Amino acid sequence: MSKLGSFIWHILRNLTAAVLLLVCCGCTVMGYHSVRLETDLVNDGNCLLTIGGATNLPSGIPVVVTLGSNDTVLKRAECRVSKGKYSMVLDVSDLDGNTRFNLDVFTEAALWDRAQQAELGDRGQYMAGRQVEECGNGFRLAQHFVLVLPMEKREAAIRRIKNGDYAYGVAALENIVEQNSDDVQAIAWLALALVHNNQSERYLQSRAYDLLHSLDINKLPKDLREQCQPWLERWEAEEAEARAKKERRDAIAKFRQDAQKRLKSFAPGSYMADISIGEPAKRVFSSCPLRGVLDWNQEAVRFDVPERRVVVFFDPQTRKVAEIVTESSELHHVSGIGVGSDLQRVLEVFPGGSMTWEEQGKRAAEAGIDEVAEVSYGYYSHPKGIVFGVKREVLGIGLNIDTVTSVSVLSP
Repeated sequence: MSKLGSFIWHILRNLTAAVLLLVCCGCTVMGYHSVRLETDLVNDGNCLLTIGGATNLPSGIPVVVTLGSNDTVLKRAECRVSKGKYSMVLDVSDLDGNTRFNLDVFTEAALWDRAQQAELGDRGQYMAGRQVEECGNGFRLAQHFVLVLPMEKREAAIRRIKNGDYAYGVAALENIVEQNSDDVQAIAWLALALVHNNQSERYLQSRAYDLLHSLDINKLPKDLREQCQPWLERWEAEEAEARAKKERRDAIAKFRQDAQKRLKSFAPGSYMADISIGEPAKRVFSSCPLRGVLDWNQEAVRFDVPERRVVVFFDPQTRKVAEIVTESSELHHVSGIGVGSDLQRVLEVFPGGSMTWEEQGKRAAEAGIDEVAEVSYGYYSHPKGIVFGVKREVLGIGLNIDTVTSVSVLSP
């Protein structure tokens, strides 16, 4: 190299070094600005994160903070530099604990107005310093942090449940609740995680159901109580519906049981064999099929119901049941009285009636002391609406045996 070339090379090298020294000292040389960000992070109970510090950026320059994970931005805030300082706050109360997040603090030309771009470059190309980095087609001033919100296992599990990670919440809180059965909030959060994580936990008598019903939810914080209340109300409604269904089933079963009893019983002035006094003929025919044609011109219209062992008499004017008669011993009053019962027992159950003897047989000339010497027939009527047909047998010794041979139910 010639002496002239060597001389020029030394001049250029010294000039470049001088420019770099001035830039590093924060001076402006040939339009370049040495810039920097100083960032402090203040974590307030894992709920609020304050990001701020000093900078030599011009006042009014926007500064942005983003917090994310796996290239996904979860939180973002923006402020402007004022007198060499900046500050902003992120709400991190809904972020998972003990998890790594990327926290970036930066400014770039896309955020600036025209005057700011004129000073620092429309692509940020006039910024210089160790924190300046290439970004797409331009440059930005940035600081990068890894943020972890330190939490105990219980708090971290509850955070994960709030963020929808129910499986993690169930697994984490199971052990905590097992170790501390008095932790009502942990129990409530576990129940909520269960109902969201597993469809089967949304039904009556599930574990989540048992957990919430073991609590006095009035002692829970308002936000937690408001999440538990709908599930308790839902289960209460389902329980009420289940009770109503059971009551309906029981009522139907009782009705059928009573109907079976009514088929084998009678009540004075009311019914016999589940056919009621005053019941319309059409309704009777719906359950007891009509065979043949009835003559409604008779004084009393007879309708035989052999399957129920009764005979029904209709009033031809109203075409309603006026009387029901049976000669079967299979039908009984609630007291047990029926065809074949002793008249004395009838008198005990239905005192105050009247006895009428209509037919008396002749006495046998010769009859042993235990042989029937005479037979008579009559009716015992009671104002409650029942008539008993009675057969009297007189033994040779003079003892009367009075037996019910038929029962009629009619209007009182």
